[in-house]
Amino acid sequence: MASTIEIKEVSLTKDVLEQIREIDLQVYPNIGLIDWYLARYKPWHSAFVAMDNGKIVGYVASLPARKELYDAILNGVLIDDLGINPDMFLKESEYCYVGSVVLKAAYRGRNISRQLLDAFIGRYGNKKVCLIAVSQAGYHLAEHYFSLAKELPGGIGIFVSRVQ
Repeated sequence: MASTIEIKEVSLTKDVLEQIREIDLQVYPNIGLIDWYLARYKPWHSAFVAMDNGKIVGYVASLPARKELYDAILNGVLIDDLGINPDMFLKESEYCYVGSVVLKAAYRGRNISRQLLDAFIGRYGNKKVCLIAVSQAGYHLAEHYFSLAKELPGGIGIFVSRVQ
């Protein structure tokens, strides 16, 4: 029986963050401990997740951000996602930082990342969004939804929402 993927927005509770961390470990082997996630993400923050039989198999994590963070990313001053001070994230803001779009390897090639970003854009498309694409796959995906603001050495792309 083929699995049915459900896309939904969820609060970033400790349980959700633990599942997200497990996915991240498949892509980012040097990711921090759960404490890093808990310091960064608050329960009032949310993510769009792809669920398969009640388990998270992929996600888009975005955070309301200070204008200073948005500007630092846009200008290429800050490209290290792991080093962002959690105080740069707010409860609400007109600025939004997409920190991750990650999908388990077994689910890739099925347009699930696009479904996640479609849901994100549907909800937050009116915000001033920025993201840092550090992988070739992330760069390619970002090109479909955002405008390239700056290209940096090493194939890193800084993208912003098309409606600014």
